[in-house]
Amino acid sequence: MYNTIEEFEQVYSDFFKEANGWRPRHDTSHWTLDDWRKEFDSLTRQCEENRKAEAEAEQRAVIEFEIAITKLIAMGAKDRATAIRWMMGDNVEGYESDPGYFEYENGLPHGYLADLHAEQRRRREEYWQQHQLELAAL
Repeated sequence: MYNTIEEFEQVYSDFFKEANGWRPRHDTSHWTLDDWRKEFDSLTRQCEENRKAEAEAEQRAVIEFEIAITKLIAMGAKDRATAIRWMMGDNVEGYESDPGYFEYENGLPHGYLADLHAEQRRRREEYWQQHQLELAAL
C-alpha cells in the first residue's frame, strides 16, 4: 500500500512530461507534502496554458489553411477537395489514406477535414463494390 508521497511519485513523471514534453530528471526524495502540492498546482497551470496555446495555434492554422484553399480555388482548383489535393502534392495517396496525418502536419484540429475522411471512405466503398461486380462477372 502506498502512502501519499509514494502515490505522488508514481504520478509525477507522467504529469511533468505532459506539461513539459520530457520526463523529470531531478531528485524529489526530499520533497514534503506541501512541495508536492505546489508542484502539482504549478504543473496544472502549465498544462492549462499549454492547452490554450495549442487551441490558439490551431485557430491560426485553420485561418491560414482556409486562406490557402481560397487562393488555390482562385488559381484554378475547381473545388475545395481539388485544392486540398493540390496542397497534399506528391504525397496525396499517403494523405488520402490517412487525412489525420495531413491535419497534424498542418496544425489543424483532429477531424477538421472530416469531409475528406468521408469522401475517402465513399471512394473506397465504390471501388470495392465495382471490384466485386467485376469479379462476379468473371
